[in-house]
Order: sequence, then structure tokens, then C-alpha cells
Amino acid sequence: MTKTPIVQIESLHSPALRYFDAVRRHGTMRAAARALNVASPAVTRQILKVEKSVGAPLFLRLSSGLKLTAAGEIFADHANLVLRDAHRATYEIESIFGLERGHLSLVTVEAAITSFLPSLLANFQEKYPGVNVQIETTGSLDIPDMVTSGKFDLGIAFSAPPQKNLLKVISADFKIGAIVAASHPLAANSKIDFASCLKYPIVLADGNIATQKLMLPLIEKNKLTMHSILKTDSLELMRNLSRNGKHVMFGTKLNFKNNNDNVKLVHIPLTDGGGVYAELGVFTLKNGKPEPATGRFLSLCTDALEKFL
Repeated sequence: MTKTPIVQIESLHSPALRYFDAVRRHGTMRAAARALNVASPAVTRQILKVEKSVGAPLFLRLSSGLKLTAAGEIFADHANLVLRDAHRATYEIESIFGLERGHLSLVTVEAAITSFLPSLLANFQEKYPGVNVQIETTGSLDIPDMVTSGKFDLGIAFSAPPQKNLLKVISADFKIGAIVAASHPLAANSKIDFASCLKYPIVLADGNIATQKLMLPLIEKNKLTMHSILKTDSLELMRNLSRNGKHVMFGTKLNFKNNNDNVKLVHIPLTDGGGVYAELGVFTLKNGKPEPATGRFLSLCTDALEKFL
């Protein structure tokens, strides 16, 4: 019988690289030392060693913590690629011996959490129980930076701004529409224009939610006739206001599909300009081969997303 090896490719790389990455992620030498389970002076020595080799400071020492310099940003890209590839190689070698282990970190918009992600994650963990999954939710506009920084393996976002190191591996277009309770006067419409929604109280997305940017041309066009407006960065508050039967919110059908609520919500596509669309994309770093766990998740993600189109 072939003995299953202990694969530790990451340990082959310089501690300085790993310590630098920990400081970048955690923001202080002390926090990085706790995460690495080493003494703070050991981390400081490794950072000074890297800075001496690079020939420039990698961090700005601020009262609020450490921030990457321009040279630090470049070195961070290098460190991220090397360490991510070490993880990938580790899990690929383990898979040869039948071990389905790994780690998947995902940052996503809340709309995916309320629609296709729960069943997708249940399916994924049933197939690959040895893979640890970390999930965080935030607005679409913040997700590209969180992926390119190396903090997350994958990002799921609406109409994310392009970045040179960001690769879109899956995309699907969803119509933005008015979302109202089934009891709302507008609920009987199969389609509607934005101006018609302004006869009723409306709740608009604010903050880092992509719908805010996508709706801006319609908002500017109808600014003089708008009244009874509420703005929030909470999708849950927007949904609750719509459920109450008076307010109109705007979003895709992913914002409420799969909700097991007593109050049914109805999605009415907007007709302005031939329709308003939000592109849902699944993103990863452009350079480097993804870990096996990431690739397996993406294959399941494509199938799960198609069911909601």
C-alpha cells in the first residue's frame, strides 16, 4: 500500500515571505505574530530582512497600523502568487493520494446568499467534506480589492469595476426591476418604467451596493419628481420595507428568490432604455493556477447559477 505523504510545500519557502504576508493581512507585527504563533521580534526581524533585500521600506508605520508602500504593493503581488501556488501544489499532490483537502475563501454580495449559494455550498461540502470554506458578505464595489489583495480566493459581485489583476471566470446578466409585495398596486404589472414607481414610497440602495451606481442615470433623470425616498446600505431593510406592502425597492430577482417568507415579493423588470441590467460575475486573481478546491467550486457554481437565469 502506498503511504500517504505529508505535503508541506509552503515550508520550503523563506519564513520572510510568509511573515511578510501575515503582516500584510493582519496589519500589525503583533497581530501577525499571534497568527503565526511566534514572538513579535521574530516577525520584525523577518520584515527588516525583506526590506533590506528589496532596498526599500515595504510598510508605512502609522498610528493606526501598517500600510503597504508602493514597493510593498509590488512585493505583495509576488508573495501572494508564490504562496497561493504553494497551496495549490500541496492540494494537487494530496489529491493524487485520494485526499480531498483544501481551503476556499469567498467574498460575496448578499444577493447570492439569499439565492443560489446555500444549495451550492451544501452540494459542495457533501462532495468535498475535507475542504474548509470561509465566506464573507459585503457590497459589490469592495469585492475586487478584497480578491486582488489575496485575502479571498473568489469574489461574487454585481457589475464589479475592472482591475488589471482580476479575472472574471463566470458571468450572467440579470434584469434590474422594481421589487414589491404581492399586495402592492404595482404587483400586477409584467414590466414597468422607473417614473411609474415614483408614485409610491421608494427605497434606494446606498453605500457600496452596485445597484446604486446602476440606477444613478434614472435617478438623475427623475430627480425633480422624486419624493418619499429612503436610502440604505442594508438589503435586509430594503426587503423588509417592500414586504410591508408600501415601499418599492430595486434589484434583481436574486435579491429575494429562495426566501421562505410569508409575504411574497414580486420582481417587475424596468423598461427604461431597453432595460437595466446587472452583470453578476465570479472573480479570481488573473495570474496563477487556482487551487483544486477553487476549480471544483467554480464548476458547481456554473450549474447552480444557470438555474436562476
